Amino acid sequence: MRGASTRAASAVVDSVDAAVEAGADAAALGEELFSLCEVLDAQPSLRRVLTDPTVEADRKAELAESLLSDFGRPTVGVVTDAVRHRWSRPRDLADALEQGGINAFLAAAESAGDLDELDDELFRFARIVEGDPQLRDALNDRTAPVEARQQLVDTLLDDRVSAAALHLAKQAVTGRHRSASRALAEMQRLAAARRERLVAVVRVARPLTAAMRARLVAALSARFGHELQLNVIVDPDVIGGARVTVGDQVVDGTVSTKLAEARRRLAG
Repeated sequence: MRGASTRAASAVVDSVDAAVEAGADAAALGEELFSLCEVLDAQPSLRRVLTDPTVEADRKAELAESLLSDFGRPTVGVVTDAVRHRWSRPRDLADALEQGGINAFLAAAESAGDLDELDDELFRFARIVEGDPQLRDALNDRTAPVEARQQLVDTLLDDRVSAAALHLAKQAVTGRHRSASRALAEMQRLAAARRERLVAVVRVARPLTAAMRARLVAALSARFGHELQLNVIVDPDVIGGARVTVGDQVVDGTVSTKLAEARRRLAG
């Protein structure tokens, strides 16, 4: 998002947080916002009307409220506030409402002290998807109905993760992002943002001890000037050392990479 949409999306998240803090059912709010995203994705003309800068804000809010008669009051409040803002592109409204839905689940988990566990569940599911090409292709198959992809997620995760993680995983396969893995990564980024942390993905040959994790977090936090959430991937192919990815920055100190570089120099 750019410009006006960035500010408007931030306001949507604030509205969601305020609704959850006021006692709204976070799961219901999140699910209804996800449902509305689906409607807006399917109806470009409705997106354009609700984001049209030439239409008065009050008129757009009234239209939104009339369309949401079957939705809960917290959802109506979030959406009517959202359409009063200016948006750079019509699609950005649906993207912001999806982000609001994600944050509803994250806010509830944070309040219950379960945010770290929810983040871990999303990370573990992302690893499962990335490690199974057939599953990855099935979840990213845009020719398959969304309901079928979500049913597959249900089959994989039901009774194995929290209700919040299941809701978010099912949203990740709706096709609103380039891939399910990208959607899950965005959810993890939002979870980290609630803790004002960056996410560092660390690839190592063997599991890290608690002491090793603590030292690595301290070193990376000092390097990047920000507190970090550490997600560790154990990959024997790295042989030794570690490969750290923070956003688009990569610090590669693995033995496998050093050996590959040495071979290139010898060949040259």
